[in-house]
Order: sequence, then C-alpha cells, then structure tokens
Amino acid sequence: MGAKKIERMTPEQEAELPRFRAKWLAIGSSTEPADRPRAEAAISTMYAMLNRPPPRFRWELSPFAAARYIRAGGGNPLEDGRFWGGHESAWIAFYLWGATIGATYTGADAVKLRLWSDVAQSCGWWWPYENECVISDRPDIVSWSDEPRPRIHSITGPAVRYRDGHELYAFRGTVIPGDWVRLRDTIDPAIILAHANADQRTAGLATIGWSRVLQSLKATVIDADADPTIGTLYRVDLPGEPDQRILQALCGTGRTIALRVPPTMKTAIEANAWTYGLRPDEYRPQART
Repeated sequence: MGAKKIERMTPEQEAELPRFRAKWLAIGSSTEPADRPRAEAAISTMYAMLNRPPPRFRWELSPFAAARYIRAGGGNPLEDGRFWGGHESAWIAFYLWGATIGATYTGADAVKLRLWSDVAQSCGWWWPYENECVISDRPDIVSWSDEPRPRIHSITGPAVRYRDGHELYAFRGTVIPGDWVRLRDTIDPAIILAHANADQRTAGLATIGWSRVLQSLKATVIDADADPTIGTLYRVDLPGEPDQRILQALCGTGRTIALRVPPTMKTAIEANAWTYGLRPDEYRPQART
C-alpha cells in the first residue's frame, strides 16, 4: 500500500504515539451525533470511484435497527472492495499513523484512506448496497474499563447505548445479559452459575462480586494464607459440580479476583502456584505486578 516504508520511529514520534492513539480511540468511541453531510459526501465519492452514482442514504439510530432494516429489505451488497468506517477506526488509525511519520500512500490508496478517515469521524457502522447505503448513527453512551488496554465495560449500566434505546452490557469486553447489571445487587448468583457460556458466566460472577457469590454458595474455607496476594482457598458446591475449589486473592491491580482451580488443591499457595503452572515450593512471589 505504501510507496515509502518506515523502519524505525524517532524519539519524537514515539512520544507522539500515545496522543495519536488516544485521539483515535476517542474517534472510534465518539458519542457525538453523526455528521450526516460529511459521511454522505465521503461515501458518494467512494461510489464514484467504483463508477457508480451516489446511493440513496438510509439512516438508522443503531446498528441493531440497521440490521433489521437490511434483513427486511434485502438488496445486493457492493463487492468491489473494502469499506471501512467508525467501527474500523483502529485499522484506519494504523495506516494514518504511517502517513503521520512519513510513509507515503499514492493514487487510489491515498484517496481511500482520506475517505475512510472522513467516514470514521462522522458516523457509525455502514453497509453499502448497489443503489442504497444504510448507515447507523453513533451511540450516545460508550463506557470503557480502566486498564492499559481498555475494553467496553460497566457494572452500573449499559457499556454501549444507542439513541433508539438499544443497549449492550459488558464486563471487561465480555458481553453479558443486561439483567446481570441492572439487578446486580439482588440477582440470585445461581442464575449466573447456571448460564451455559463459561466466559459470560465468569464475567457475570465478577459483575455481582465474588464475596456475594461465595456467601450465596455457602463456601467453606479450606486454607487462608497470611499473604492476601496468595489468598484463600474455598470449597463450594456448584450446580451439577459438587466439592469444587475457588481461590480468592488480591491481584496486582488491587482488585480481588476469584478463580476456579482443580478440586485436588489443598492449600491456597498450592492453588495459586497451579495458576502459573508451578509447584508450591517453586512459587513464593516477593512482589505482585
């Protein structure tokens, strides 16, 4: 794609990269209403590059509503190339950063990158068809986890919400049923424990808090280490799985975590060592990072 390749960044470019990344994270998660004229102008130019007239534009307030409209209306999708927008901001930013530090893009590649950037900065998801283009507005709520690599996350409300009321609930990037958040203080942990998807089950239990889960399960202490980062080993009876083990410990981020460990574990240090693939005599951390 590029006529000039960059092999190494300068110290100044490396210092600028976090700011550039933050800018494009903000673009990709913008909650501003769509800039419809800018989006339509960029998309019409893309159609012209494919020797097609400007399409009719169908705007929806969420990708959920857009998908419903598409399923009902059918149509022939354009198959002439890649179409990026706000949902692909990470890839657009990847190539734009190359241009920022000196890589060169020529011809149609340079035009496409500019147009993709315009669309990403003006609307949400979009679907190009032969004579019609369906575009979603941006959400009005996007909530991120507080960690080095942010993921959509909220334990107090929707992680993503659109202007037509469609919502998405998530715990550190794992999508979960909305009731697990809306009713987190009152929901019976057994409902979450019986859920079929293991990743969602783990996220749901973390959402309502392991202290309440362990209390609900009438967990009994097998071994408690004096070091909170080693933690406490509990015996619990899970639905359909009696006599299981859960290790609760303080992780390096300051959060209390709880992990399933094999039912053969007898001490907290043994269980903690097992999570690293070590024997207890091999594992005694001086500091947790």
